[in-house]
Amino acid sequence: ENVLPETDQLCSEAVWFTQNMLLGSQRDMDDIADAVQKIYENRDKLA
Repeated sequence: ENVLPETDQLCSEAVWFTQNMLLGSQRDMDDIADAVQKIYENRDKLA
């Protein structure tokens, strides 16, 4: 951890994608959004 606790929190809670993952089709973007939503909805089971 560093001296910026807000940065630590952001890094632990954010969803990170590399640029090439976002160059797909609309369907690909919908699949990514659906996956993030599913993770969010099940976050209590994942921690």
